[in-house]
Amino acid sequence: MKENLQENNIKVFNLIDYIKLNYDISRITLVFHPNSNKDIIEKCKSVGFQIIILNSDNDKTWIFENDHHWTCYGHKRAAEQVSEQLLLNLNNYNSN
Repeated sequence: MKENLQENNIKVFNLIDYIKLNYDISRITLVFHPNSNKDIIEKCKSVGFQIIILNSDNDKTWIFENDHHWTCYGHKRAAEQVSEQLLLNLNNYNSN
């Protein structure tokens, strides 16, 4: 299991490096689930992607009890967090 995770990380890292070399990522923001792979998040940050990590702390109503799909409330909270962060990023970009 751990070997598969490492192999997958290497593949994702290679993809991130390819994207960095071949595309302008200066205005790209990636949104991650709170339980996303921390190594992948750090790799994305290190090459210059803007990152948003959603926060669902103390908020069990994001997901249904029977599975991990988001409820309407979960989608609403994600949208609020993304829009707040995008506005901050835009304001920072415009002030530079």
